[in-house]
Amino acid sequence: MEHTCIIDAFGRMFINPDKDTILSHLNALFSNDTEDCPLRDVSLTHYLSGYVLIYSDPNILTLENMNKKEEPVRFISNVALNKAYDLFLALNSNQIEAVTSLSWEKQ
Repeated sequence: MEHTCIIDAFGRMFINPDKDTILSHLNALFSNDTEDCPLRDVSLTHYLSGYVLIYSDPNILTLENMNKKEEPVRFISNVALNKAYDLFLALNSNQIEAVTSLSWEKQ
């Protein structure tokens, strides 16, 4: 499948989000509206590669590959919202190397 989807803090899925949709959902993550969400995060899935980026409160970015379960889950702490946005845009536009080449910590 050559598409992506974003899942917001409320669990709603949006197929092939544009940059404004991505920014809107990332910004909403830190609004009062999402304070009661059990999982306060936003994820973007790139189906062809299997990569999933998850941005969560408190500013943790997680990367996992659903197609390769043997790959460890990786994360980066203290990621600013604008950096997470840039990485979500990169993954959304098939720039996989821009995401995977970062200095990720392994769980």
